[in-house]
Amino acid sequence: MMPPVELLESSGFTRAWQTALLLESEAGWPAPVRFEALESDDPGAVEGMRRSLWAMRGIRSVAWVGHEPQLGRLASLLLTTRPDGLTLSLRKGAVVRIELPVDPSKSARLAWMVHPRLFGRT
Repeated sequence: MMPPVELLESSGFTRAWQTALLLESEAGWPAPVRFEALESDDPGAVEGMRRSLWAMRGIRSVAWVGHEPQLGRLASLLLTTRPDGLTLSLRKGAVVRIELPVDPSKSARLAWMVHPRLFGRT
């Protein structure tokens, strides 16, 4: 059984969205919310994503389903404070679960990341 998350956000692109729906039905996670910023190629969009996270008071466990480059940039920004501080190799439909600290000046913690092959997708 997968640990629960409080919020599941996904790119609206087909493979990512299908994975998010699978996590909802099979893991009992919340219904996915489309997060359009994960669909952009704009490197500056990740800072806006980070700011929006801190606006969600009380949310500590978030999972994102998406693809490169934005999913990796967002994870890097949250974990190292720089969008290019960490290189993750994530394929479309990958899932990243990040635990957010109470204090936004502190780094988040990577709980786990899952390759889409574990869901029967390549």
